[in-house]
Amino acid sequence: NFVLFGGNAMAQGMQHRLEKELKKILPDTTGKSDQVTVTLAEKEGEKEPYCAWLGGSVLCSLPSFEELWISKDEYDETGPTIVHKKINDFCP
Repeated sequence: NFVLFGGNAMAQGMQHRLEKELKKILPDTTGKSDQVTVTLAEKEGEKEPYCAWLGGSVLCSLPSFEELWISKDEYDETGPTIVHKKINDFCP
C-alpha cells in the first residue's frame, strides 16, 4: 500500500499513474501486482497541500539562512561539494 500526500499528490492523475507504474514493476519481483493500492491522504485543511512552500518561505526569511546561500562563483570554483561544506559549517 502507498499513500500520496502533499503538493505532488494534487497533480491530476498522479494516483492512477503511480498505481499503473507500480503494477508494471512488481510482477517481475513479487508476482503480487494485483495487490498494489495507491491512496490519496485525506485533506484536513486548505493550507495542507502548501505546507512545504510555507515552510520554505519561513526558512528563507530567517536571517541565518543567508549563510547557506551559494553564489554561482562559489559553485563554479568548488563544485557540488560546496553544498555539503556549507551545511556542515552551518549545522556541525
